Amino acid sequence: MLLALVGGFANDHSAREHISTEHRAPLRHGNDHTAHNHNLSRTTAHTAPDANALGAIVGKWQSDTVNGISALSNCAWTPEQGAVLCEQHLEGAPGVRTALNLFAADSASGVYALYVLTHAGDTLTPVPIVIRGKLWFYGGTERARDGRFYRTVNDFSRVDEYTWRQENSADGKEWTAGIHGQSRRIR
Repeated sequence: MLLALVGGFANDHSAREHISTEHRAPLRHGNDHTAHNHNLSRTTAHTAPDANALGAIVGKWQSDTVNGISALSNCAWTPEQGAVLCEQHLEGAPGVRTALNLFAADSASGVYALYVLTHAGDTLTPVPIVIRGKLWFYGGTERARDGRFYRTVNDFSRVDEYTWRQENSADGKEWTAGIHGQSRRIR
């Protein structure tokens, strides 16, 4: 989410770069070390994104608790099935917070993107998503302010659950896994 997602967000990354907990990891607020990517790259030169690939995240998901935060996410197709909208409730020490995550595919431009809304009035900034089979890669295309690359990976290889992990890299090629967890479909 998934902020998988996503899945959970580390305090040292921006919420937009580290998508919802469930879809990636639970959303966490903290220092914004990531650069926002306004240039979404194409998935491949030969394959335009298909919104159907976003169906892996559709359902109601409960994440495990990571760093004191868990997420309950309810993800559904938009009326015309062109995108998936997830309402996510993040529970932790500061109480319950709500985030909206929009997963979109644009066959004309050849990209998948995630938009995260954590506060009313926030500007929506696209986070690029690359989908390769059962793996979703969020972000990781631009250096953050600290000079490193950050991304989240969701793995939908299992039925009714997915794992997520945050990764970082000095060069954008060799990745080191960080915090990780899983989410289970509860309906």
